[in-house]
Amino acid sequence: MQLLSPPTAVRVLRGSGVSAGRARGRALRVGNAREAAAAGPGDVAVVDVLPAGWAPLVAHTAGVVAGEGGALSNAATVLRELRVPAVVGIGPAAAAIESGASISLDGLTGSVEVDSDAV
Repeated sequence: MQLLSPPTAVRVLRGSGVSAGRARGRALRVGNAREAAAAGPGDVAVVDVLPAGWAPLVAHTAGVVAGEGGALSNAATVLRELRVPAVVGIGPAAAAIESGASISLDGLTGSVEVDSDAV
């Protein structure tokens, strides 16, 4: 008899896809420019708001998820130019995503999936 761990529930969040592409990685809460610059290629930067000046700092990440923002924001435009998958406008749920959570996003459909144990 083989013991199986219980399946991990996934919470699906919806926002606006502003930069096409899919990304999967480890969520990294970013609250300031220094934290944004420290994000790595396997991280998905999770912010409440993404100031336009931070977009180049997260250009090397797997993707970006923001609680606020829209397709015409400066940050969204820069992320599209840098080809970084991004979803914005998921609302207060962004604040509940913890660093280290397994997260995936689809920058075309606006779908964000998070391990529900971490939300």
